[in-house]
Amino acid sequence: AVVVLAVSMGGWSALAQPAQTQPAATQPATAWKAQVVEVSGRVDQAPTGIGALDDAAWKPVQSGEELGAGTQIRTGLRSHCVLLFGDDTVVSVRRATLASIDQFHQTATTKTVRLGLGYGAVRGGTTEGTLRSEVVVDSPVATLAKRGTEGWEMEVEPYTGRFRISL
Repeated sequence: AVVVLAVSMGGWSALAQPAQTQPAATQPATAWKAQVVEVSGRVDQAPTGIGALDDAAWKPVQSGEELGAGTQIRTGLRSHCVLLFGDDTVVSVRRATLASIDQFHQTATTKTVRLGLGYGAVRGGTTEGTLRSEVVVDSPVATLAKRGTEGWEMEVEPYTGRFRISL
């Protein structure tokens, strides 16, 4: 498993990228959607670009629903949802979180899941099978990149920029 962490502090940033975050040009990517397998409390969705406080644009997330790239998810204080990406990657969007599904695609050899994390916490894991799995979580202060590993979590505090990553 490879972990890549990029941290941005003030105007300075140290950036490291995974070896390949986009599908190779010779391998056409197939776009997929995440399956919502569990919803607890208030969980809403809106297209990327809608402000977190623009309540009119947000609609409730339902268990069994499919969410594609370009979807933001926000959870309430006593809320969470669990997303299934394919049959082997599970991500839990924890309480009081603003996250987004930025990419979810597959090539012949690799499945890529790229999430955004504005604030709050996401937790997940992948059981690698025949495909190599790449999960990337981007936030304003840090980037977590995992290849085929179970048990990771990233948390970003709103306003302070403090973050915590556990593997």
